[in-house]
Amino acid sequence: NYVIQHVLEHGKVEDRSRIISAISGRVLQLSQHKFASNVVEKCVTYATRDEKRQLIDEVVSFGDG
Repeated sequence: NYVIQHVLEHGKVEDRSRIISAISGRVLQLSQHKFASNVVEKCVTYATRDEKRQLIDEVVSFGDG
């Protein structure tokens, strides 16, 4: 949790992107978890514009499936 957050804050862009890709498809589930939600929050904060759109679209489209 803290290591992942640190990488999101201070890591290379490609490392951030790798983490964001890893949580894609599970954003809603992780955002409801006490500690994982902090990682999701950092992902949204430090993501590129396209990655932010992808993460937010995943949450907004939940249930449309």
